[in-house]
Amino acid sequence: MLADGREVDLDLLWPVPAEVSPVERLARGQVDGFEDFLNRLDGLKLQRIRQAGGLGSFLGGRIQIFPHQLYAAERACHSDPVRWLLADEVGLGKTVEACLILNRLLHTGRAERTLVVAPETLTLQWLGELWRKYHQVFVLLDEKRLDDVAKDYGEGFNPFDVHRRAIVGLDTLAKRRRLTEQAVAAGIDLLVVDEAHHLRRPKGHPGNEEYRAIAPIAALGRHVLLLTATPMEDDAHGFFRLLQLLRPEEFPEEEPFDERLARREPLPPCTSSTRRVDIGGLPPRVPAPVEIEGWEATDRLVRHLRSRPAENALARRRKAERVFRALASPAALLAVLEREDEETAALAAEAEREDPRVRWLVEQSARWTGPEEKTLVFVAHRESLDLLKGAIERQGRRTGVFHEDLSPERRDIEVAQFRLPEGPSILISTEAGGEGRNFQFCRRLVLFDLPWNPGVVEQRIGRLDRIGRTIPTEIVYFRPPSGFGRAVAGLYEGIGLFTAPLGGLERELRHVARAVEAAAVAGPEEIGPADFAKVLREAQEAHDRVRRAAYHELHRDPYRPEMAAEILFRVPPDLDELNESVVVRAAARFGFDVEVQSGERTWLIGYGYEALVDHFFGVPL
Repeated sequence: MLADGREVDLDLLWPVPAEVSPVERLARGQVDGFEDFLNRLDGLKLQRIRQAGGLGSFLGGRIQIFPHQLYAAERACHSDPVRWLLADEVGLGKTVEACLILNRLLHTGRAERTLVVAPETLTLQWLGELWRKYHQVFVLLDEKRLDDVAKDYGEGFNPFDVHRRAIVGLDTLAKRRRLTEQAVAAGIDLLVVDEAHHLRRPKGHPGNEEYRAIAPIAALGRHVLLLTATPMEDDAHGFFRLLQLLRPEEFPEEEPFDERLARREPLPPCTSSTRRVDIGGLPPRVPAPVEIEGWEATDRLVRHLRSRPAENALARRRKAERVFRALASPAALLAVLEREDEETAALAAEAEREDPRVRWLVEQSARWTGPEEKTLVFVAHRESLDLLKGAIERQGRRTGVFHEDLSPERRDIEVAQFRLPEGPSILISTEAGGEGRNFQFCRRLVLFDLPWNPGVVEQRIGRLDRIGRTIPTEIVYFRPPSGFGRAVAGLYEGIGLFTAPLGGLERELRHVARAVEAAAVAGPEEIGPADFAKVLREAQEAHDRVRRAAYHELHRDPYRPEMAAEILFRVPPDLDELNESVVVRAAARFGFDVEVQSGERTWLIGYGYEALVDHFFGVPL
């Protein structure tokens, strides 16, 4: 309808050339090149083989996928809604499994609004992993972004309506209770909670702040993924609490968990708990104890602290903490001493000056250079970190650092620079780097001190001892010739901590920390291997008790090593090569700028001036 009232055919206003049939094109001699025809055939083949027997939507990420991860992801996606607990042992790739599931749910339209909740130290890592490896665009809802939403859209506007795919720190969600209400109001389709063992709910208690922040979102009844490194053998109560979030109808409040365990009743099909023994072939842990002289000043300081009286529980706890700080690093002890405690301060200052570990590390740092010598050094206290960093950098060598006082952005920058071949060869980290981080590219781990909780040491080792590692995990620790430090090192050697993962023994071995602490405050008497013989015996009994419990058998259809061949058979061996060939040739044919980049199968494809089409096919504008 024109302005003057006339009606005309649309083709007269916007003439579109009539589509020419293939027969007419042949008659006119308008045929494509033979190379285009071959690429079309390869494209059709790629479309067919990408289905991979149902695994197609799991493939294509920039990652190495292992059979147990595909098995867990496929099992989880068979349920609807997907409400799954990923509880593999530390270092076996729970994050990869979660991303595989997330990717499939988003690509198949089963989920849209997605919320990833992780500890604050891991939020940027999640953001980067989802983009770099899966090309998923998420937004980090930190304090600044939340303030921007309020500024741009008004106070009280729902940030989950603005950002439909978001990542938020667990502490942020717990402190801003309004966020939980807004997430529920928005209707989150998929909730992913990393390090879900932080959600605690003792019997008869509504739960900690983190639990209360997550529970209402999980109660929406839609897709939920919980990731935890705490196996059922270690904390059955906490494990069942997580299952209650996923399947409240199958775990009534009034049914005691221990009764269900006693009946050996299998868990519902909503858990994956792969163990290292189920996979096999992982490189071994190689202990590398360092025996050096020069501990006399430290021994004098420790004996001095242990000889002091402690008349009540508070005084004993304070005494134990100071003994640990003296062993960990005299610099850490100096930071907490009262001004009037001049005798202890003098002993600590002397021990700091003569600390043989610092001299040894400075000497080794001159040898640990280059991309093949990346070394992660763990310390218990920030003061130890600052001391080591200063000592090494005074020799003209750069070091990276990772600690709780750095912003999340700065932590990620430090790790990214450490990864670079030309980056620093040494990164020093406090326990802030002991959870969720992946440092498997490092050659060795240095335990500058030994925490009295074996579980903390295991977390440190687990940063390197992970799936995909191709070389043995070298674990460097200090073994003094005598004294309290020698006794603790010998105790951990007896437990086997430096040679094999704890595998569910973390909770059972908590008595080790109590025993070491009790010995520290008992008096100045020399501690030897015999003093911890009872602790070692109890550790062995705990190992036998966990093995007899065989809780792993309660997981339905667990992954088994013999499944690997069948799963891998479904993955086309030439998928990556064919995908690269089809995409690169098609991009060149359509006039895009195509440049090969450094790195395996890395190309830069740009929209150039000679492009024959107006957008990249399959890529959202």
